[in-house]
Amino acid sequence: MKKGVVIVCFLLLVLNVMAQMPKELEDPTVPSVSALDPRATFFQYQSETLATHSNKEEDKNYLSLNGVWNFYWAENPDKIPQGFYSKGYSTQGWQSIEVPSDWQMKGFGVPIYTNVKYPFEKNPPYIQKHYNPVGSYKKKFELPKEWKNRKVILHFGAVNSAFIVWINGHQVGIGKGSKTPREFDVTEYLKKGSNDISVQVYRWNDGSYLEDQDMWRLSGIERDVYLRALPETYLSDWFIKTELSDDYKNAKLSLETTWSGELTGAKVELALLNPKGEEVLKKQYNIERELVIEESIISPQLWSAEKPNLYQLQLQVTKGKAVSYLGQSIGFRKVEIKNKQLMVNGQPILIKGVNRHEHDEYEGHVVSRDDMLADVLLMKQHNINAVRTSHYPNDPYWYELCDKYGLYVVDEANIESHAMGSLWNDGYSLDKTLGNNPKWKEAHLNRVKRMVERDKNHPSVIIWSLGNEAGSGKNFEDAAQWIKSRDNSRPVQYEQAWTESYTDIVVPMYYRINDMQEYLTLGDDRPFILCEYMHAMGNSVGNIIDYWDLIESEPQLQGGFIWDWMDQGLKGKTTNGEDYFYGGDFGPADVPSDKDFCLNGLIFPDRSIKPALLEVERVYQNVKFKNWEIGKAEVSCDIFNYYAFTDANELDFEYQILADGKVVSEGKWDIGNIVPNKHKNAVLALPKASQQDQELLLNILVSRKDSLPGLSAGKVVARHQQALSGYKAYAHEVTSSEDFRTYENEEKLCVFGDRFSAAFSKKSGLLIEYTYDSESFLKQPLSPNFWRNPTNNDRGYQMQNSYAMWRGTDSQLTRFTYNQLSDGILEVMASLSYMDGAVHTEIKYVIGGDGSVAVDFTMVKSTDLPDIPRVGMRMQLPIEYANVNWYGRGPVENYIDRMQAADIGLYHAKVKDLETPYIVPQENGNRTDTRWLQILNSSGKGLKIIGKQPLEFSAHNYTLEDLDDFPEHRFELPRRALVELNIDLKQQGVGGDNSWGYKPLKKYRLSQDTYSYGFIIIPQG
Repeated sequence: MKKGVVIVCFLLLVLNVMAQMPKELEDPTVPSVSALDPRATFFQYQSETLATHSNKEEDKNYLSLNGVWNFYWAENPDKIPQGFYSKGYSTQGWQSIEVPSDWQMKGFGVPIYTNVKYPFEKNPPYIQKHYNPVGSYKKKFELPKEWKNRKVILHFGAVNSAFIVWINGHQVGIGKGSKTPREFDVTEYLKKGSNDISVQVYRWNDGSYLEDQDMWRLSGIERDVYLRALPETYLSDWFIKTELSDDYKNAKLSLETTWSGELTGAKVELALLNPKGEEVLKKQYNIERELVIEESIISPQLWSAEKPNLYQLQLQVTKGKAVSYLGQSIGFRKVEIKNKQLMVNGQPILIKGVNRHEHDEYEGHVVSRDDMLADVLLMKQHNINAVRTSHYPNDPYWYELCDKYGLYVVDEANIESHAMGSLWNDGYSLDKTLGNNPKWKEAHLNRVKRMVERDKNHPSVIIWSLGNEAGSGKNFEDAAQWIKSRDNSRPVQYEQAWTESYTDIVVPMYYRINDMQEYLTLGDDRPFILCEYMHAMGNSVGNIIDYWDLIESEPQLQGGFIWDWMDQGLKGKTTNGEDYFYGGDFGPADVPSDKDFCLNGLIFPDRSIKPALLEVERVYQNVKFKNWEIGKAEVSCDIFNYYAFTDANELDFEYQILADGKVVSEGKWDIGNIVPNKHKNAVLALPKASQQDQELLLNILVSRKDSLPGLSAGKVVARHQQALSGYKAYAHEVTSSEDFRTYENEEKLCVFGDRFSAAFSKKSGLLIEYTYDSESFLKQPLSPNFWRNPTNNDRGYQMQNSYAMWRGTDSQLTRFTYNQLSDGILEVMASLSYMDGAVHTEIKYVIGGDGSVAVDFTMVKSTDLPDIPRVGMRMQLPIEYANVNWYGRGPVENYIDRMQAADIGLYHAKVKDLETPYIVPQENGNRTDTRWLQILNSSGKGLKIIGKQPLEFSAHNYTLEDLDDFPEHRFELPRRALVELNIDLKQQGVGGDNSWGYKPLKKYRLSQDTYSYGFIIIPQG
């Protein structure tokens, strides 16, 4: 009996031990166990050729552990396989997983998206016991024979979020902090031949309280895992500095190096090659434990985002013979703050930036090198010059690309504790924030140090950021002080510091234009750069031009970073194929979620472009044309060169003259030169034009003469369109016809002509039937419309509720009359009342003998009603009318506050291609400043609609009511056998200052009490 009790007690003790999470994973004073000090990203090669080409994967000093691992997923620490790390442990019954990967993307557990709320119970530093998934990984590998007696380092590029590693059953160490490397010396644990590595990854640990970023909460080994064998004499770390002279013409190259291993008789040969591959320096030095190398470089080619000139630094280590080789790209550049401005190489720069999360539509946080390159090239081709690594250090390869192709980087520490309190949120207190809690000091400092040490040699990194939305406090002050003592060559920023002294740049988020103007009155002497602005959620990024009109006029305002680069949608299967999913679409109903707030990108998850990115490209362009004076023989304007390092004579300027949308003249424009950050007045002589009765437009195209990394010769880098003549409304004379008659009954008034017929309802006053040559055009009447389906920004200020009176409004016909103006011309008048008389409309139709219908529409609203989302009319046509031609702004979707990228011209599209497929269906596909449009079938039959003033239009294969059912995904939006055509005077802008309360700017809202417009419908074919 006693023996049984002892066994039971023993089992209970074992189960209790099994259920416990390692104490180090709930202790913020322990950022790691047995991990090596952080270092810069470099590799010591055995092969000189591979070192030259940075191809460590092929080098004999490298052994990749990427690939297929055995894997066991448990929902909490209580259920992990005990002793799995023992050598010889059987993994029979386990599954397999690819490394790198996020295990949720491989079918284990649930992806969670939240913005602020922790996805676990908040009780820092502790983690809930009942649900904290753990992934156990196991893999065998063969130690290369030539590694005998070599020091071997185990490298984890990034593990989300904490992990323990064993080699051959021996615990090697513990790592926390999911976005920077952890390395361990595993020499003593390895043996000849076959070896066994085991890793246990915890979804959450105390460090998760500092990883509360607005992104998918995923888990796994997310970056490369490998072993590296060190040579007899090896470089432990180095800090490469390039100090420019006061006139920025010469430089001092400084290498602060730390060496380990056997140093006796060891030498290092340094060679420096310029961007053309020419050797400009070659010297040999005796290696010491701490070796500082300083050399003068005369007239180096400087690095900038515009001209990313890279030198190649090559090291050869010898001890009688070559021991190892290293290669490193470096850039000569200087970052400083002078005269209230951020400067690079003595020139003030404008930050034309975006925030970027690491995201893949299938792999989560694991992004391939090809996709990173695709991101860089897309940014370069759309005039983006800067990226903030929101909100954590990115994959090291990202920085190599930014160095090579030229992007300024704000490197941000992996710190966000938003749910503990953020500066601008209610209830914020320094007593609550972890940033002011001394127990969390080491956790903050460690993350900052690991970022700085890893990325310190990249010229693209021009600013260090302490993190995001984690409150202020002593821990951040200490972190800033540490950075400045370690690296005085870059400024430090932190949004939550606001104007506290430890941030060198004032970097608020979502400041509106008036807020920025107010900042200028404070007398602060620091640059002002928006760390986040233009919340690009859904159909957004309106009024970015207004931001930049102010930024370009005030030197202290130096730009900002749009939120953000890519929609964080995850591809998933539907009954009809695939679609994008977002927060709340995975797992049970109680999974924490902030729904579609992860969909804020300028591009879709597959990297297809949204119209907003084209608007950004136009507004971000570095050549602008302002202050036009238009004459008959010539025009002139001020041309502004907003480049910091590019002369205008490096660009080609061309012009086109358009008459009613068609090019009638074109040529080169010799403007002379404009040096960076300056402007000049230039004159363009106009060729004689015979099209005096047509609308004349001038297009300017600016392209590169020579290629640069990411930009080919001939790439158009700036555009401008300028009206040369005023817009003239198209005149259409309504013609009469002898074969013209009317018929009426109690229901409707009918009009007949030689080839057409039309009918008007006597109950609604609307045009309900319209045929031409036996083609019936109307599936639904031509009806007034004051509503649009809310965009994400509209939903943020609850337009669906506060403006609901404009939605699906019932009308009451108060007057219906008709009058024969002459033989073959009929005038029909209808008066409609809405909202118990709060809105009155008058519709006048003039029907001609040729079948044309001229429509004049006027609305008057009560002054106490809110702004009107839209003023227009809509109708439905059969689906075969699928082709649209138009003369107006295009080809891309545009709105009154987002039309810079949409020049006036002649365009053609299929109805289905007029749509922008926002992941969450909403208002889309609008075109403004439309002079006329045609909607035709495949035989060229259909309608032409001519505006008596510029129109807006959109066309879809679904109805406004379909959108107003608020489908949550694209696959839930029905496709119907119809075309719904909107013919509008205007709809309000889309806004973008934020998506949680701000309306479009006042000037882009429809706030008047009276609106009138008109158009003419003409049958075609």
